[in-house]
Amino acid sequence: MVIWFQKSSLYCVTKNNKIYYKEDIRRRRQFTKRKKKVECVAQSISCDGRLLSSLLVVLKEASGQFGPVVEKTLFRPQNIFPLASKSGKLTSEHVKTWLKHVLYPNIGQQSVLLLDSWSGHCNDTIEKTKPADKNIVAMMIPKGTTGRIQPLDVYGFRVWKNVIRRFSDIVLLHNYDVNLHLRNNIIKLQSLVHNQLSSPRYKSLLQYAWYKSGYIDERLENFSNPQQ
Repeated sequence: MVIWFQKSSLYCVTKNNKIYYKEDIRRRRQFTKRKKKVECVAQSISCDGRLLSSLLVVLKEASGQFGPVVEKTLFRPQNIFPLASKSGKLTSEHVKTWLKHVLYPNIGQQSVLLLDSWSGHCNDTIEKTKPADKNIVAMMIPKGTTGRIQPLDVYGFRVWKNVIRRFSDIVLLHNYDVNLHLRNNIIKLQSLVHNQLSSPRYKSLLQYAWYKSGYIDERLENFSNPQQ
């Protein structure tokens, strides 16, 4: 089957396990490992360089859901869609919820979804959840090729993690009284990074991830990098 698409209609949807954090204090010659409250972040970018909102963040909760007290105090920025699970890992039910309430309302009538080979990203899930008024085609990245042709794996995740690591290093270097492992601080930091990388100045950066993965042929001009 040959599928024709415009850059604005091709989206990469993927999850990033264990994006948060091992606390590595090299400057102090010691290593500490704290319990993570977040295991997974699900991201989606378009081929024309847009970072879609909202970002799915799965937090680890003992009961598998946010309790009534947590619900009252949970920080909920517009660009974060927080969910919970006992393990902190993304489940197929999380994916269904996110597709229905976040992704589908934000993509065009004619769209192609490029999915990594995680079992929760299956064509059956797409078929059962996609709206009837949209023509959505799902294409799966073959197992073992993610590091070469999955755009966010090829380039995007590294940039994202470097920004988070920068914040963590600053907190440690200056000995700020900030616990980045608290539930709301995790959400705030992910929200901030998502907000910054959604800036038009980073559009070419996200397009480069598609170019480096082999989906577009045109070379891009020099682009801004958050590390610069």
